[in-house]
Amino acid sequence: MMHRMFIAVAGVALLAPVPALGGSVNLGLISFDVLIPSDTLAPGVNVFNISNFTGDPATGGFALPPDFPSLDSLTFLSSSLTLTIGGASSVISLGDIGPGSLSPTDLLQFADGTLFDSALFSATLSQASFLLDGGATFTAASTSISAQLLPSAGASLTAGTDRTVITVDEAANLVPEPATGALLAATLALCIPAWRKISSKPRSRV
Repeated sequence: MMHRMFIAVAGVALLAPVPALGGSVNLGLISFDVLIPSDTLAPGVNVFNISNFTGDPATGGFALPPDFPSLDSLTFLSSSLTLTIGGASSVISLGDIGPGSLSPTDLLQFADGTLFDSALFSATLSQASFLLDGGATFTAASTSISAQLLPSAGASLTAGTDRTVITVDEAANLVPEPATGALLAATLALCIPAWRKISSKPRSRV
């Protein structure tokens, strides 16, 4: 009886799918740039630029395959940028950002003497599944997206240097894990002969 139960459990485990993690897709870019260089007469102005690189370029979209491969036009809904200066954070609401670059950028322009610790972009995708260059369909694990911009050197962001990519992770797929399946299959193969040997023994009578 115990051997039968073990074989049954092993068989179920062998057939049970397990999550397999997918990859990610690039959707856009956040960069900290010099808008107006400083001179002897006036300070300069820096700006945060946010770009949405989705949509088929053949029909006016802004996808840049293979780096930004979404042929469906996506919108970054209810987007915001959280800016941290000296450990204190403030949130700037940016609304919906469609394919292309955020414009105007008035809310994201600052005197070049402003030192930022970091910037965090947050938004919700307009759809979870979308077509990629090459014909594949990508399904996101979540429609919530975020991207953090950190200094590449030093304690503050550097205009004209620091940038980060906006990405979204793929949903996990339920597929059999090859290594686990092989191990269970081997265990099952070893158990069957032992079970047959026990089953073939004559039972004693009282």
